[in-house]
Amino acid sequence: MTKSFKDNYDEMRVTKETIVTPFISPVVIEPVKTILPETNAVNMTPEIVEPVKEPAKVKEITTESIIKKVLTEQREQSAKVLESVMTSNKRLSTSLSKIVKESTATNAMLVEAITALANKIELLEAKLDVIKDLEIPTPVVHVQMPSTKVNREVHRDTKGLITHITESEVADDGDE
Repeated sequence: MTKSFKDNYDEMRVTKETIVTPFISPVVIEPVKTILPETNAVNMTPEIVEPVKEPAKVKEITTESIIKKVLTEQREQSAKVLESVMTSNKRLSTSLSKIVKESTATNAMLVEAITALANKIELLEAKLDVIKDLEIPTPVVHVQMPSTKVNREVHRDTKGLITHITESEVADDGDE
């Protein structure tokens, strides 16, 4: 009767020595194999070479059929390249037209803003010319001599509104 894998495994496990100590976990000691150093001998046996299989018989292909095949492949590839170039050109032309439209609109807005600024500058220059020629009345400051006194008379109309004020200087006598 043949032994199963499990039986072989159990036998191998039992043949190994197990050392158990009270405070240390069990340690399994396997038998030690000694390995002898290899000698520098040259292997003189020739390698086995597999026989070369003959390739399956291939149809005879003429150079004309190969050229036709290559040309058709190149035509297909060039058609694909041409199609991709056409789609990219269409995308570029649409984006270019959008850019042109947006830039013309922006330029028109900039021209309007510049003309509005030029008009405001003209108005400000005209106002500056008017302000330059404007005469601002300066207040009249009366400097009194220490020995004079100013009498002010207020004149009113029948309704009690002030019409004008008259001032007169009177010599100040220190005796009074």
